[in-house]
Amino acid sequence: MTLTQEIISDGYRESMLTALGAQPDAAQTEEGFRLLSRIAASVYGNEVGEGLIDWPVGNETAYGGWTPSQWCWLQGDTRVIIATGQSYELNLPPNPQDGDRLQLIDAGSNFAQNPITLIRQAALFNGSTGNYVADTNGFNKIWMYRSDVADWRQVLPLVITDEFPFPERHDDAFVGMLATRLNPRYQQTLSAESRASLKRAMTQLSSAYSRIKPTAADLATLRLTGTWPYGYYGYPLGGGPASLGAFLAGNPYW
Repeated sequence: MTLTQEIISDGYRESMLTALGAQPDAAQTEEGFRLLSRIAASVYGNEVGEGLIDWPVGNETAYGGWTPSQWCWLQGDTRVIIATGQSYELNLPPNPQDGDRLQLIDAGSNFAQNPITLIRQAALFNGSTGNYVADTNGFNKIWMYRSDVADWRQVLPLVITDEFPFPERHDDAFVGMLATRLNPRYQQTLSAESRASLKRAMTQLSSAYSRIKPTAADLATLRLTGTWPYGYYGYPLGGGPASLGAFLAGNPYW
């Protein structure tokens, strides 16, 4: 287990910006945490996985065929947007893949009055065996599924005192990226050995979270029967009724 603070300390140590056994001071820690937070935010959808797909909740009138029985079962790599001023119980993905992300946004700034409950499936959520309740106005967090610990871990925003959200085997990638951002501020450069280590670590990071990106199909090639298993993202609900109407309305989850 690696703490976020340790990634920052190693980032300074990589080019000997701090002495062996010494820790960054308060100003350096704040600087390192700010840069590491930017780095962590930037890898998602680039080196790590794909971009998130919007998952509107409670907007069945805006999307033909987009009903509660569909949007209550969340999928990986989605951005859950709620602005309806209602409470919901949403089921976490039952079979997440390593690196799947889930973002929950209180677009209406009313979660305190209308909390959202994420119903846990087999995996843990933030290390807990219970359901998760989001009840803060303006709520906006992202979690990533780690198959090595069977847990949805919060990845954004980073918390300096928490465990770093990625497995320890990827520490060198983030230490190296942080060092490359810190070095110009201290008139230093990465050594050849550090550059080689960073290149290897980045290749491993990208390979671990690579995704096959879906490509849109022409309408004529789609079988829009509305019968399982042809409804896109239909499991475990038996496909999407009124599939053609939902597709024509612009809803990607018919």
